Amino acid sequence: MTPKECLENSLVKVCSVKNITRLKSMNVEVIFKGASRSLILIENKQNIFTYMNSCPHIGTPLDLKLGNFLSPNKEHIICSTHGALFTIDTGKCIFGPCKGESLKGVPNIIKNDCVYVNNS
Repeated sequence: MTPKECLENSLVKVCSVKNITRLKSMNVEVIFKGASRSLILIENKQNIFTYMNSCPHIGTPLDLKLGNFLSPNKEHIICSTHGALFTIDTGKCIFGPCKGESLKGVPNIIKNDCVYVNNS
């Protein structure tokens, strides 16, 4: 098996790019690294960022409402538990009890208008 085939066999389809660009943020449950995981997908400036849906402060999900992760001005990811603010492009906390910590990023691949994450 070639390295490309190995990579393609380890990809998990998360969702269509159109779903994210329409909503700007969403939550997706996937089997990732052997367990069911909640992932955050955020579209910002034509880029898609993927993070684990877990606040670095106490591990709670970040959703303000199911699938809604953005601050009212849509400039930051916000934690519903303590109001911590995270940059969209890096996941770094800039305000709140976990200031300086970061969300756990999950690299994604865009292929055929779908978002995939590497499951290996």
